[in-house]
Amino acid sequence: FPVTIRKYDTASTDQQIPGFFVTGDNVTVIDNPVFDLTTATGMFSFSGMLGLYGVRSAENTIFFSDIGNPGYFPFPNNVEDFDGEVLKVINYLGMLLVVTNKAFYLISGSGTVAQLTKKKILDNLDITQIDADNIRVIKDQLFFKSGSIYYVLKPNAYSSDGTDLRNYEISTPITP
Repeated sequence: FPVTIRKYDTASTDQQIPGFFVTGDNVTVIDNPVFDLTTATGMFSFSGMLGLYGVRSAENTIFFSDIGNPGYFPFPNNVEDFDGEVLKVINYLGMLLVVTNKAFYLISGSGTVAQLTKKKILDNLDITQIDADNIRVIKDQLFFKSGSIYYVLKPNAYSSDGTDLRNYEISTPITP
């Protein structure tokens, strides 16, 4: 087979690359998924980019726009994937706190998505959508509920690392 390149889905842009041929055994079909970003259930702004989450069939993914261009979402470059459904994204102390149904992540840094750092800070959580909607930030403290227990997440007073956060239980379950 001769190798042909095409711009988007426009057949009139087909160009054969001279001198390149492949056999049927070497052909791979690349299937790029198409996501309907209008189905997003949440949005945020960070580091000059617009972010969307809760997109149908990509519930574990955050989509970032191009820097300074909130209408363009370069895929697959400007995405972050997580191990659970993204329920909420919160701007917290100059970083992003990403709440999934299983864990909390911090995204820090600036510039392009490739330059950002993702760090899992809490795991083994049981967060529902209602619990995520009721998360509250007061100054540098973040209050949330997981399962039947309330917690506060706040910076470690003994560390200069801004991503070093400590989690404290502030309630105990009520038993009959």
